[in-house]
Amino acid sequence: MREAAEALRQSGARVTERRPANVGRDALDITRRYWGWNELEGGKSIQLLADWDRFRTDMLTFMESVEIILCPTAPAPAPLHGEGLETMFNYTLPYSLTGQPCVVVPSGHSRAGLPIGVQIVGRVWREDQAVAAARSIETTIGGWRQPSMI
Repeated sequence: MREAAEALRQSGARVTERRPANVGRDALDITRRYWGWNELEGGKSIQLLADWDRFRTDMLTFMESVEIILCPTAPAPAPLHGEGLETMFNYTLPYSLTGQPCVVVPSGHSRAGLPIGVQIVGRVWREDQAVAAARSIETTIGGWRQPSMI
């Protein structure tokens, strides 16, 4: 994350460290309820939609003060095939719920040579900004490299 932020800084971006409140917890809760939509009883589907709408509104409000969000793609370097499935999407769920454009680029490697990715999230309808930031990071850091043998 630090290398990616520095790459953006070097390209002229103003980088500040902050994040939307409750983004991870709320996104996971809303997503789990959405995945279980068919089992929702009574007004729980209406409550889900209200919570989802509030989440989107909060994120849109946050995005008024920033052009992009730079954040991890996952809680750790790429896991071995079939591992880490329970947390694989926790860092990408919020932006799936909001419909924001996202780009993932490699930003380093673990000691074992596994890739570490960063996610660049743009404002709604501003894919151009997310892609430009991704290109800057990828160009500065060096882009994709084949992992070393484990």
